Amino acid sequence: MKPTLRPYVDHIIIAILALASYVFFFHDLGRVGLIGPDEPRYAAIAREMLLTGDYITPRLYGTPWFEKPALMYWIAAVGYKIFGLNEAGARFPSAVGATLCVFLVYWCGRRIWNRASGFIAGLILATSIGCFAFARAASMDMLLTACLTMALVWFLAALNDSTPRRRRWFYGFYAALGLGVLAKGPIALLLPAASLALFLLVRGKWDEWKTWEPKAAWITVAVAAPWFILCTLVNGWTFLDVFFVTHNVERFTTPIFGHDRPVYFFLPVLLLLTFPWTFFLISALRRTFTKTDHLLLCWAIVPFVF
Repeated sequence: MKPTLRPYVDHIIIAILALASYVFFFHDLGRVGLIGPDEPRYAAIAREMLLTGDYITPRLYGTPWFEKPALMYWIAAVGYKIFGLNEAGARFPSAVGATLCVFLVYWCGRRIWNRASGFIAGLILATSIGCFAFARAASMDMLLTACLTMALVWFLAALNDSTPRRRRWFYGFYAALGLGVLAKGPIALLLPAASLALFLLVRGKWDEWKTWEPKAAWITVAVAAPWFILCTLVNGWTFLDVFFVTHNVERFTTPIFGHDRPVYFFLPVLLLLTFPWTFFLISALRRTFTKTDHLLLCWAIVPFVF
């Protein structure tokens, strides 16, 4: 391809991915009413934040609600200002998160492999059932996915960069983890930590973590901590007990919330969520793996098993 044509190809690819994101994530976003117990609840909390101007304490009909952090509510408040107090506004954070994932995947594929790989990967993500469904739901899941995808992309960029820019990619990685904590809590740290530990185990290079700028973890704290500190100052021990103990420790260590499922339960779910690209996923697992492939697999396996 002639060098003079390359910028136009990039523009065309970006336009196609943007169009796909609009069609699959934003078009008629509010056509279906809020579904289940969670969507109406999260929509109401975000609406109350917007109407009261209190962006520190999440409230459901006037009562403090400490189940999740505030990032989704903040972005939904922006959605309400754009679309009005309706379903589209409530689902705006998820649609934005899904779009961000598509372009992050494209950028990562283009940087590490080539332009075609990035484009195909972004298009596959945009057109998979799982991404489509979660992008159109008022929940924290797509935002968490976007933050962890951002963290993974920056980490991969650092892993494949031997120039001084490597340090900046790690800074971005730690910042993305902080946003993930604001999206859904400590799970945004637990999943990457377990994935990277598995990566080190597979690689057999335990000291490699020392090259990952671990001292920059303060960036994660700087991004996530202010809201938690402010919410604690306003609401005291109640917030810490409900959020960390009840909705994090007990949620993942006891069956109190009824979310315990055997691993095999999620296998057909995974196959469904990756449709219509499921068979391509299966065939891709038969190839020879590189260092980057090992990291991608570890990053995918840990959340599935968890």
